[in-house]
Amino acid sequence: MLKPDQLRNALCKALPDLQAQPEKLTMKLADGRVATTPGPSLSFEYRYRLRLTLTDRAADCDLVIVTLLAWLRSHAG
Repeated sequence: MLKPDQLRNALCKALPDLQAQPEKLTMKLADGRVATTPGPSLSFEYRYRLRLTLTDRAADCDLVIVTLLAWLRSHAG
């Protein structure tokens, strides 16, 4: 599961407060499962909810959302 780590890196890179104090961002996986398709392929995907928490007003909300949306645009799918 590389995507949570990639998202953390993107947020820490974009948000100066997280560069100085990365512990202000916590991430937790919830409701996870593995999904497969019928057929001969052994391909699968992880499906889960990722809960992000920024503590102590770690960053400007607009900057967080814009960074998150930009990351989703290039990594979702």
